[in-house]
Amino acid sequence: MPYVSALTVFRETISELAQQRNVNDIIKECDRIRDKVLPELGIILNEANPEKPVLALKKQSISREAITVMRNT
Repeated sequence: MPYVSALTVFRETISELAQQRNVNDIIKECDRIRDKVLPELGIILNEANPEKPVLALKKQSISREAITVMRNT
């Protein structure tokens, strides 16, 4: 499942950057997954209001399982 793969790579990258205490690159990686990776998978995450981020799905084919994976990651 591409969602799981994308989030697995993200988690591993963040873990490595955290061990290096590389805060700037952690922020860049978060921006990259939000702005490039997730939209390619049909998922839009809008954080304009940090207290109420909005998750929008562009594709009808996104399964409930994918949404559950995202919430639990």
